[in-house]
Amino acid sequence: MPDNPHITVKPVGGGVDPQFQIGVKEPAIAGGQVTVPVKLDIEAAATNVGGFDFDLFFDPSQLTIDVPDGVSPGADTTGNWVVASTLVAAGHLRIGILNSGGQPLSAGLREIAQLQFHVEASAGSAAFRRLEDDRLKLALQTLDCVAALDIEPVDPHAGGYTWTAVDGSVAIAAPWHNAADPFDVNGDGLTTPGDVLILVNYLNAHPGQVALPSLGSTPHRYDDVNDDQLCTALDVLTAINHFKVQPELVAEVVELPAEKLRDRVLGEWGMEFPSLEGLLTDVANDRVPAASARKR
Repeated sequence: MPDNPHITVKPVGGGVDPQFQIGVKEPAIAGGQVTVPVKLDIEAAATNVGGFDFDLFFDPSQLTIDVPDGVSPGADTTGNWVVASTLVAAGHLRIGILNSGGQPLSAGLREIAQLQFHVEASAGSAAFRRLEDDRLKLALQTLDCVAALDIEPVDPHAGGYTWTAVDGSVAIAAPWHNAADPFDVNGDGLTTPGDVLILVNYLNAHPGQVALPSLGSTPHRYDDVNDDQLCTALDVLTAINHFKVQPELVAEVVELPAEKLRDRVLGEWGMEFPSLEGLLTDVANDRVPAASARKR
């Protein structure tokens, strides 16, 4: 614990006293920012916790942080609290927090700092795909990308206490994939054939371009259905299979060039929207036909 002339340290003996804590799987998006709260759980007997230091270890290929701007006081360490930080090495952050007025934190779970990390664009969730049996049913299994946050007290016996820590992590999602519902392409909370048509229109408008744009460069949608960080015919295949269309169409879509996809999918569903604008108008008016209402 840092020296503070206003605080008299009285060792409290055995047992577990203050405990550093970070949340598990704090949600983040690749290429974005994430704020991670750091908390300190203080037992009732620990009545003079007025300063403390901790180390935080993370993978610098996934997360980076600007020092000191990326480190700020927590909800319970504003006012007379001073927060100092330094990068000891890549992926090793050291933070010291001290009350300049000699006022210790009260017992309970206290937020002592907030850390703002930049999430590297290359750090995102990944998925693999496989074809199951002769029905060509495409199955997805998403593998979460988790960046570990290892927090440790600098001195586990500072001030006569027994300092412990509970590690946390950041769950990083790909920016163009809807982890909550991969088939909800426009993010409206519904899954309709209109979501598939958005994909088809995107491919039709970007022939030969499978890489998705940078985050924030276009109105945000979830064009990456299968979570491979691309938008290809496989995304259309996965989406139309969700509506249990004819296996022949599922197989055919794999081989279709982008400019043919739109007409083939529209023909299957009996849709006659001439453009993406027409689709969006009908979605707004709740007139997109359901899968069960396809023409035969």
